Amino acid sequence: MVKFTKEAIETTLSALAIFLAIGWVIFPDANFEPVIVLLLLVIGFVPIYQHQIHPWWDSYRLQKQGFKYLRGSGPMNAIEGDFAKFSSGLSFRLKSQKVPNYPVYARVFFEQTNLRLEVYFSDGEKVDLSPSFDIGSDTDSEVCLPKESNQYILAQVDLDDDGLDEIVFGVIESLECESKVHVLVFKYHPPYLKKDVGRYENWRIFPAANATGVHGDPIVHLESGVISIPRNFRSMEYKWAFVDGQQVYVGSA
Repeated sequence: MVKFTKEAIETTLSALAIFLAIGWVIFPDANFEPVIVLLLLVIGFVPIYQHQIHPWWDSYRLQKQGFKYLRGSGPMNAIEGDFAKFSSGLSFRLKSQKVPNYPVYARVFFEQTNLRLEVYFSDGEKVDLSPSFDIGSDTDSEVCLPKESNQYILAQVDLDDDGLDEIVFGVIESLECESKVHVLVFKYHPPYLKKDVGRYENWRIFPAANATGVHGDPIVHLESGVISIPRNFRSMEYKWAFVDGQQVYVGSA
């Protein structure tokens, strides 16, 4: 089956409009004008939809879901909540992807001294992604445990724009006058053989995105190609771009 990309469709429509315009010049009696105008309207509307209408709608949809800390300009499957919600054994259904052997759901639960994040596949195989956060722990206690006041985010979104969603797990620690944020991004590389889905080596963890000194409640923007966290102070923001498979800091904070 032939698969048409957005770029191929736009190119085809543009070529068709040019072909009709040339035909109209050669055969002036043929009234191609309405069709040409319609094609040009469609071609002009596509970038407006992609870069303005669609991002606005996705951002509006996320806000309607009641997210306090998450924003986005692309399709995003996400959940957020406090330590009690995540530590009790939270199951998070993952959206299916266009590749085989992608996990079907993730599970977060508390074990011993920390939260664990596991992904499960349709055949029952699972992988422990072993998240480790630099913030949000009660260092004053004898045993270093996560603070019960922590807030957490868990999302599924294509950050590096390769057509395959990453899994994002983050913690928010609120202090007296500011907040800290620590975000981990897990990149999945589907194995060729289904029997190999349970290997930890199929996953890559990008360098942690850390934001400190955030005034008020932090907002984590997860967009295609970018993670950004405004500092809410003098227009400064933490920002990481995903370029050629690498995570690069491009912020101003």
